[in-house]
Amino acid sequence: MSSAERRTTRGTKWRPPGRPAGRQTFPKQRRLRKRREFLAVQGEGHATHGRYLLVVSRPAGPGPEGSDTELRGRVGITVSKKVGSAVKRNRIKRLIREYVRRHDFAVGKDVVVIAKRSAAGLRSYRGVERDLQRIGGELA
Repeated sequence: MSSAERRTTRGTKWRPPGRPAGRQTFPKQRRLRKRREFLAVQGEGHATHGRYLLVVSRPAGPGPEGSDTELRGRVGITVSKKVGSAVKRNRIKRLIREYVRRHDFAVGKDVVVIAKRSAAGLRSYRGVERDLQRIGGELA
């Protein structure tokens, strides 16, 4: 592909072929963001173990007015240094976020996903997907 083909008009971003055009984000309303929120879920929630992940959940608390937080729930992700280097930890977090973004995970619940040491061995999205599908079935 030549540089002329990669040039874009002002305000648009070049995207590789085959990548969808819509915004694919994990909005703030869907995330647990504060330490006290994580601790509340971990203190009051029910834990479910998978091969690579531990999921702690509790019914979602009331969200801000006008938001759909009560209906969808929120998700927090924790990957400690025990799992590996920053590169490994960030990859695991990206894989978990992608699963949560693609699926209706944690509907009506606040959930903390904690990576186990065995998560360092994850090679692909498929391992996270299998683990969270099984755990998600137990959460429902």
